[in-house]
Amino acid sequence: MLTFVYSDLFLLENQLPFRVLELLTSSGDGKMFMNAIQRFIDDAVINPAEDSEWWWEQKEGERIHLLNLLRRRLLVEKEKPWRWAWGFRFIKEARTKRHTFRNIKELKKAWIWLKASETSCLTDISFKHIFIVGKLWLPPISVDDSTMNLIAYEMCPDFDNDLTVTSYMCFLDSLIDGAADVRELSDAGIVYNGLGSDEVVAKLFNKMNTDLIPNPMAYRATYYTIHQRK
Repeated sequence: MLTFVYSDLFLLENQLPFRVLELLTSSGDGKMFMNAIQRFIDDAVINPAEDSEWWWEQKEGERIHLLNLLRRRLLVEKEKPWRWAWGFRFIKEARTKRHTFRNIKELKKAWIWLKASETSCLTDISFKHIFIVGKLWLPPISVDDSTMNLIAYEMCPDFDNDLTVTSYMCFLDSLIDGAADVRELSDAGIVYNGLGSDEVVAKLFNKMNTDLIPNPMAYRATYYTIHQRK
C-alpha cells in the first residue's frame, strides 16, 4: 500500500503546486508538515549529502512541487560545486568526440572496476586509475517509477534544465547490454532495482537508448578519460 502511495506522490500528472500544499497546511501545524515533506524527500534518496540544508531552504516560489524537490535533492553536492566537464585539460578533445562503451564486461577486461560514490548526487562521478587498475565511481540511484517521472519532468518543454537525470540514465545505459550488467551495477551498490527483475531494468535502459536525448556535454570528459585509459 505504501509503495503505491510513494509512486503516486511522484507521478508527474499528480503534481500539485507547492504553494497549494502550503495553503492547505497554513491553518494547522504547517512547520510539522513541511518537516515531514523534507524527511520524505530525504528518504527517497539513497545516500543524500548531509551538509546540504540549502536544498530545502529555497526562496518563496522556488519550491515548485514534490517531483521538483526530489530532483533538487538528487543534485545536492557534498562539497565544492561540480561542472559538467571535470578535468579541463580534456575538454577540447571531449567536445570533438563521441564515446560509448559496449558494456560493463568491456570495462572489466580493461581492469576498470565500478564503485558507488559517497552520495547520490548525480554529478558525483569520478574516474581514477593507479598503474593498471582503474576505478569508476558512480552515484547510487533507485530505478523505479519516480526515476521515470523525473525524466518525463525534464522533458517538459516549459522546464528549462540541463537534463541531469536524463543524462545520468543515458550514461548508465552505455554500460548496460543485458541483465548481467544490471546485476553488476546492483552488486556494486549503484543501481537499486525497484522495477522487478534485472531483465526488466535492462530492457528499460536499452529502450532509453533510442528514446532519450542527453545533454551533449554531460560526462563527455569522463568518457574521454576512460577511453584514454583503455
